[in-house]
Amino acid sequence: RGAGALGHALRTPGVAPLLAGTLAFMSAFYAVFGFAGAEIRLLHGGGAAGAGLLALAYGVGFGLGAAAGRVAERARL
Repeated sequence: RGAGALGHALRTPGVAPLLAGTLAFMSAFYAVFGFAGAEIRLLHGGGAAGAGLLALAYGVGFGLGAAAGRVAERARL
């Protein structure tokens, strides 16, 4: 059932290009984090913890944005 639903979704017009675009954006975000982590270590003498904090801050912000969206929907903002 699941494979059939996935196949059906991928055959829906516009879904495959949308997923390809999403994959490209995700890849770009991860590339930026890799670059930023290397730069933090090189330029600022930070270790892996500094690079990890950058990724953590992004993740926390992303999560807070999702939560704020739900609150805004409930408040009809």
